[in-house]
Amino acid sequence: MDHLLVQFSITNEKIVHETVAQETLVIDLGTGTYYSFNETASYIWQELVSGQTLQTIIETLSASFPDQTSGIRADLHSFTTSLTEAGLLCECSESIPKKDIEPLSIDSYRSPTYEVHTDMEALLLADPIHEFQDS
Repeated sequence: MDHLLVQFSITNEKIVHETVAQETLVIDLGTGTYYSFNETASYIWQELVSGQTLQTIIETLSASFPDQTSGIRADLHSFTTSLTEAGLLCECSESIPKKDIEPLSIDSYRSPTYEVHTDMEALLLADPIHEFQDS
């Protein structure tokens, strides 16, 4: 399969995310680690988890930021590789339906980055509200 036609999904139900004011927080409730995404990373994350392919994301960003086209593909590859290695996303082996979402807009393109935070691990892991039971 052409790598640009790949779709991604969240690895498991213990990975939760929320976007507020153009910043996405992704929390791994299994480890207590959370991730804070910059504006571009938030946009890309939202597109990935809604079922968009890498090709679609590259085309959309390149149309909006033509002066950044040369770096967008490399940035996207690096970002998705990093998210996969962190255990937040995995490549889908078959096509998944696209989800309708309210699209984020970004004013300027910056390389997608995120910060990893472990300062709340003990609190997040001890929180009984987020305990899961098998059905």
